[in-house]
Amino acid sequence: TDESQRLDVWMDGECALCQKSKAWCEVRDRDRRLTFKDFRSANESDLPVGFEDLESSMWVRDRNGTLLQGFAAGLRLMGELPRWRWLAQLASLPPFALIGPVLYRWIAANRRPFPRSV
Repeated sequence: TDESQRLDVWMDGECALCQKSKAWCEVRDRDRRLTFKDFRSANESDLPVGFEDLESSMWVRDRNGTLLQGFAAGLRLMGELPRWRWLAQLASLPPFALIGPVLYRWIAANRRPFPRSV
């Protein structure tokens, strides 16, 4: 795997929806480019952004230090999954590019009620 393509994915380890999303991605990450990190169990000095920002959104950091959050982070993550790159490309086009960030923020803000069996 090209080291420059690896991504750190900062997510909420206490969130059932986040855990299910992580599991879904790991099965499809055949090149092992994604490293999931639970911001709740990390040292504060290792966090890419403040705790409050991590609480409200998923973050992705590439090896160049580029940070993406929310919907943009999801697109980048999806773009690393070989059979799902087409979806990342499609979702980056209108109208999905306009609706996606709004939908992502709503899901992120309301993720706690999702049951463990999601």
